[in-house]
Amino acid sequence: MKFGTTELLIILAILILIFGPSQIPKFAGMFGKNKKNTDKSPNSKSSASNDKKMDFSKWLDEEPSSTYTSVRVRELLSRVAICVFCAVIAFVIALFFSQNIISFLNTMAASYGYELASVTPQQLLRQQYSISFAISGCISLPIIIYHIWAFSQPDLKRKKKMVFLAVILSDLACFVIGILFTYELILPFMLQLLA
Repeated sequence: MKFGTTELLIILAILILIFGPSQIPKFAGMFGKNKKNTDKSPNSKSSASNDKKMDFSKWLDEEPSSTYTSVRVRELLSRVAICVFCAVIAFVIALFFSQNIISFLNTMAASYGYELASVTPQQLLRQQYSISFAISGCISLPIIIYHIWAFSQPDLKRKKKMVFLAVILSDLACFVIGILFTYELILPFMLQLLA
């Protein structure tokens, strides 16, 4: 059975949630020993003796310390918690103002000659939750992108930092342009098409 990147990230997230970030280096060490044991051929004694003498510091410039890894994992967890907290707060605020947003969309639809209506109470509730999710995504996405940048920045070299920063800024610019494009062109076109 082969694991892809997504499966490994899910396993890592579960391990962090269950055992805490300080235990991750121990799990990585156990995984490396198990991998080394499964890669050994049982018939060759010379390969077994060579595996015992293997030192990973030959391939790495400096061996990463477990304290650095645990600090980075703690930083990652705190940044993920901040992003989730911001998304939840944005969702609650958007849910509080969702009725005002629906009435604003109703006035925009009324200018094209029809009214947005919900047949059942569940539809109205679903509209409020959908609008709140969309607005919380719009509000929290720049915060999430900032935290991705802030977490990745210490480990990047200067050229990669510049490329990464350019990608993040272009993503934010495309995000803002997409929102303006939807509000100015797509939404009126849809309302005019439905009228």
